[in-house]
Amino acid sequence: MMLNDPVSIGGGNRINATLGHAVTDVASEPSTYTFQYNGTGLRNAVVLLVLRGVDLANPIVGTLSANPTDGFAAPTGSLILAQVANELTAGNSNTPTVTDPDYSTLTVQGSATGTSGTRTAVWVGTATAAADFAPSAGDTTWSANAARTFWYVAIQGAYS
Repeated sequence: MMLNDPVSIGGGNRINATLGHAVTDVASEPSTYTFQYNGTGLRNAVVLLVLRGVDLANPIVGTLSANPTDGFAAPTGSLILAQVANELTAGNSNTPTVTDPDYSTLTVQGSATGTSGTRTAVWVGTATAAADFAPSAGDTTWSANAARTFWYVAIQGAYS
């Protein structure tokens, strides 16, 4: 299932989108998954996360996309996943120079290693909603912020 409307970042048809898939029976899952994007550019950075203990009856309890300055309403204690994507040019690292202090970095992925050429980078961080509010990850920046986009989701459940 698509968890947010795709957001285009920069040139080259870079798309920031998040997909979710509930697994209720591990034995019925395929041994591999294939993801395909038929656009041009193909500077894809992909992050695959596994969350256990998600409330399958009501997993998503808040979302926000493409707004770096605002947080959003989310039940206290819910897990917040924040994704910040950026288009990078030659000489700039895939790793952000500053990560938002409200979040713990989960992973950073680039569509290519090294610093040559234009590519896409994705940073994913986690936080716990406090006082029915999820913080913004707007302080997450790279040395060159060419085309940052943001996406957040609040997930409900008992996590492991």
